[in-house]
This record gives sequence, structure tokens and C-alpha cells, in this order.
Amino acid sequence: QAAVGDFQGPRQGHVAQGERACPPHGTGHVGRRLVEQGHKLPLDGNSMVSATINTRKSRIALDVGLEPVHFVNPLLPDTRSEIALPLIAGDRVFGALDVQSIEEAAFDEASASVLQIMADQIAIALENTRLFGQTQQDLQRAEYLSRFTSAIANATDIQEACQNLATYLNDIVRADRTYLFLIDHKLKQVMARAGYGNVPDLEDQTYGSLNAGITGMVIQSGKPVLSLSADDGIEPAETRERRKLTGSGALIVAPLKTKGEVIGTVTTINRIDQRLFTQNDVDLLMTMVTQTETIIENLRLLEQTERALSDLDASNRRLTGETWTSFTRGLNRDGTDWVGIGEPIEHADQPEVAEALATGRIAAQTQPNTKQALIAVPIILRGVSIGVIRLRVSTED
Repeated sequence: QAAVGDFQGPRQGHVAQGERACPPHGTGHVGRRLVEQGHKLPLDGNSMVSATINTRKSRIALDVGLEPVHFVNPLLPDTRSEIALPLIAGDRVFGALDVQSIEEAAFDEASASVLQIMADQIAIALENTRLFGQTQQDLQRAEYLSRFTSAIANATDIQEACQNLATYLNDIVRADRTYLFLIDHKLKQVMARAGYGNVPDLEDQTYGSLNAGITGMVIQSGKPVLSLSADDGIEPAETRERRKLTGSGALIVAPLKTKGEVIGTVTTINRIDQRLFTQNDVDLLMTMVTQTETIIENLRLLEQTERALSDLDASNRRLTGETWTSFTRGLNRDGTDWVGIGEPIEHADQPEVAEALATGRIAAQTQPNTKQALIAVPIILRGVSIGVIRLRVSTED
């Protein structure tokens, strides 16, 4: 039987605790059963496969009974000899090709050379497949990033910008869920929140809860954190247990800043059964966060400017209204009236006033059997009519 491990490392003979190799492919009845059962071998264990992966050298056991690192597989009780060959392409170890025989001393240097050629060809094929997959993933990410850049640049308010980041980030890194929160340290409040994916607890998060666990660490340090599992010892025990209960696996938490101050966090999470995030995911996230920070700062400045202009406009209108009220108090003495917007006057009896208000232009009306005419002059402030001056003039002049 033969099996190929799918281990994607280690580099330079390094063995990571808890890592395992499993056979995604196998030949023979037993080989197929191993694949179906998800058989795994610990890379720091006592087996020919782990020894070959760690040393990057082939290993032959002419009599497995005398081999100190042989793994006794209950599905292969009749194994007498075994050979394991590393699958190496460049500096990357993909796993091992493992062949077992019921005959003693079934392998020699010649058969080992042939099998090594096969192993090298398998490794090259795996590397080509990996590179192709990586290229496709890079192209897809580049497309998503381009779409995100356009969407974030066209955001009309801060909430839309936050939602764009949560949505596109979740899609790009293929996460289970993504949260984004903007906070106000002075008010100790969550000022904005956005989420995408499985986020039923989005509204439950408070300023206090965000300052606990890994999120709190990021708020304090201003630096992103990559955590691969709840057991990696990064976060406090309380939030670690909560993370396990919710089935959360790998996660990335990054700060959102303006002018060097942390104003929020973005967190992307995978379930325990999903893939682990990598440093490439962190770098991509930070690129998107940097763009979002710039947009948020610009939108904040725009909102502040609009509020200031609105306050100034209201003040100007109030002062202008007071000035006009003072001015028009004495108009009736010289045959001139002021008709303010909203005053209870029947404009049907004053057609010149109605016309001036409707058209925004000067209107005149000659009074029958008199030598006078009524002229209505609209007063417009910043495109808005605030009233009409109604003058009585002699037609003899």
C-alpha cells in the first residue's frame, strides 16, 4: 500500500507540536480504508513518515520489527518491510510517499531510486497545483480589493464605509463572520457597528465587552493580533472559554485609527472547523483598514464642516430675520409694507404678492380708479424667499 501525506511543512526540519500528516490518497484495499477513516500520524511521533518529513531523507526498514521508529498500524498487521520517501519541491516539504510490503527486505537501493523519482514527480505536481491555486486566489483577491477600493471611496457616510469594510473583508479572506465597531473613549460608547456573516450578537457588544480579551489588547496596543485557536495562550481565561463555547477558531483583530488614536476595531473569525488565517490575511486586512481609516477621517471632517455651515447658516438666518423685522417696523409710514413668509395674509387679495412669491421676480398691479400701483419685490436669501416688500407708488411720476 502507498499513501501520500498532505503536510504543508515543516521548513528546515522544524516540527510543530500537534501537527499531523494524513493520507489524502492511497492504493489497495487498506490504503483506501486509511483515506476513508481520515488516518493521521503525528509529525512528532514514532513513525517512518514523521521521521522522513522531519529529516527530509528517505528511510528504509528491511525488517519493521527491528525499526525503532516504525508505527504499527492495526490495518497492516502483516507489514514486514517499509520505505518512506519525502515529497520535496524547492524548500517545501509536502509530505511523504509511504510504501509497505508483506515481504521482508522488499526494498533495495534500486527500488528506492525508482520510488524517489516517483516521489519527486508527485512533489512537483503538488507544487504546480499549489502555485496555480495561489495564483487564482491572488487574482481573485486583487479583483475583490479593487472592488472594495471603489466601494469605500464612494461611501457617503461613516456607517456605509464601515459596512463596506466588514462585507468585503469577510468575502476576501473567506471568513465565517466579521465585526467592526467604532468607539468613543470619552463617552465610553459604541458609536457605530457593522457586521457580515454569522453575527447574531452584533448589537449585544458594548464598550465594556470590547475592552476585554483580545479586542481590548488591540485597543490598548494599537497593533493587530492573529490568534489561531483559543488554546494559544494569547487571551485571558474568561474570554478564552467564551470563545470555545461559541465555536470560534482562528481570528484576526485589528485596530482602526485616526491621528494615531484607536477609534475602533475590526475582527474577522472562522469556526474551529474552518481554515486557519495566515500572516498574508493579516497584511491584506491592514491594507483595507488603512484605506478605511482615511475615508472615515475624511467623512468625519465633512460631517463637522457641514454641521458648522448649518449652524452658521441658522445663525445668519436668525440675525437676518431680526434685521428685517427691525427694518420693516417703520415701512407702513411711507406707504411700504413687509409681507413675511408665514404671515396670515390672504394673498388672493394681493395678486402682486402671490406672483412675486411664486415666481421669485418683481410683480406689479395697477389699482383701478386710482393713480397708484402696487409693486411686490421678493427678498431672497441664499435661494430661499424670506418675504416680499410691497410698495405703493404713484403712476403720475
